[in-house]
Amino acid sequence: MKLEIGQEWVSDKHPHENFRIYGGVVDTCADSFKDESITFDEQPEGAKIFFWERADYASFDKYVESKLGRNRDSTYPFARCGETKKSGLVAKIKKFNMVVKEKEDE
Repeated sequence: MKLEIGQEWVSDKHPHENFRIYGGVVDTCADSFKDESITFDEQPEGAKIFFWERADYASFDKYVESKLGRNRDSTYPFARCGETKKSGLVAKIKKFNMVVKEKEDE
């Protein structure tokens, strides 16, 4: 499974889990990291850290409200955004049976 910046992953049954990959950095401490001159896209998967954010805030807010109530100071323990290695996103994709949303023509 190839993850790329700009992808949006969606779930029919769990829209509050929908997310988009909006950026990333190279983990220079990873064993697979070899060369700083190689771009993020060309780095080995094991050297990438992906930045993600929820793609459906309305569904996410409704889900958090159902779990935590209306009056709350934060969404903890549910995150609006985060960063993770590939394995974290792949686990979420599999758990919620997600697919890449097709990009609409502009």
